[in-house]
Amino acid sequence: MGHQLPVHALGLRAQAGRHHQRPHPGPHHPRRAGRHRGGHRQEPADDGERRDPLAWHPAAGHAVGGRHGGRHAVPHPPGRRLRVQVRGGPAGHLHVPRALRHDVPLPHRQRHTSLSALNFEIEGHEMTVVETDGHYVKPFVVKNLNIYSGETYSVLIKADQDPNRNYWLASNVVSRKPGTPTGTAVLSYYGGRSSPRAPPPTAPPAGPAWNDSAYRIRQSLATVAHPEHAHPPPPRADRTILLLNSQNKIDGRIKWAINNVSFTLPHTPYLVALKHGLLGAFDQCPPPETYNHTGYDVYGVQANPNATTSDGLYRLAFGSVVDVVLQNANMLAPNNSETHPWHLHGHDFWTLGYGVGRFDPAVHPATYNLRDPVMKNTVAVHPFGWTALRFRADNPGVWAFHCHIEAHFFMGMGVAFEEGIERVGDLPEEIRRCVSTKGGHH
Repeated sequence: MGHQLPVHALGLRAQAGRHHQRPHPGPHHPRRAGRHRGGHRQEPADDGERRDPLAWHPAAGHAVGGRHGGRHAVPHPPGRRLRVQVRGGPAGHLHVPRALRHDVPLPHRQRHTSLSALNFEIEGHEMTVVETDGHYVKPFVVKNLNIYSGETYSVLIKADQDPNRNYWLASNVVSRKPGTPTGTAVLSYYGGRSSPRAPPPTAPPAGPAWNDSAYRIRQSLATVAHPEHAHPPPPRADRTILLLNSQNKIDGRIKWAINNVSFTLPHTPYLVALKHGLLGAFDQCPPPETYNHTGYDVYGVQANPNATTSDGLYRLAFGSVVDVVLQNANMLAPNNSETHPWHLHGHDFWTLGYGVGRFDPAVHPATYNLRDPVMKNTVAVHPFGWTALRFRADNPGVWAFHCHIEAHFFMGMGVAFEEGIERVGDLPEEIRRCVSTKGGHH
């Protein structure tokens, strides 16, 4: 075999608060152990090969590792696996082998905590995106990768640059004007003449403009299923729910609202209330399924910013196919709209399309990608834009669907879906302790 430079793979994720979720095989993948419950994935109780999507990715199989806040320079014999994770922290170092006869599997996963939206790049190295949220994608090349809270990505890089200098890994905030400096780490080629502790000779990359949403939409549109791992969605939906995402005021306080309703959580968990017939535990009136989509100006400040609150939920027929269209709009301040990453518990969904401006139910569904949409559990709705997704309501329970920026969820940006509750078994008697003593919902 000829002398080759290795191709390396990185797994990247962004997350908010303490919500942790590893990349996982998709719902139709033979290696997946089962559906997840309560918003958490059930992974195979198996070796690391099966739990790591990169361990068996057809285009990868070989990766690079590193860690923030420290340095690693480890000899890499051919065929030997090295696993090093990158966690949020101060500048650190990432080492890659300069040249090996065989690719060496060295998985690298970068986790960012409490960041709502970021842009990641490796100085001098393009990245080939191969996976997102546990599903293979048709590979595409980027210089900058946008990652939103709750999402996961795996990328391949080729270690073919000058091994005698170091390179920046940089994360920059997007969608909101940054108030923090660039997050950095250092990539160093193993065996090169540059000290792994030496900073690169250049300034850290500043990344694209924080408010340039056009290239971020292009990345969303480029993310489609890998031809060998595509699972086409059902051809049509049984139900369509249009959700207008807006910023509002309630009692003088800024809140987020969906169709002019700001979501609140009941004192008694939905599952307990439904299984025990506690109808007074939450609002029995479901939230609205649409808004004035023919007349609402998504670019203008609302004439009436007031909203109401509710802890009602959407009740879905078990096994039905549901389309949800997220519509982003202007906030309370003029000319201001942010990216929001929406996360669905209990399901993976097909991402059918993205658009800019107001969604038109009579026009835009004809543009949906029904051939090779990627499946995800977290998806971005871009400034002044819309995102359409489709899922099958086949997982009994009550599931949250919400912005994965934690503060936005607690400010009302979310809804809840109930499906097949009669299929849920009897709850443990101890769970009765979760019943509210406050005498109702709030």
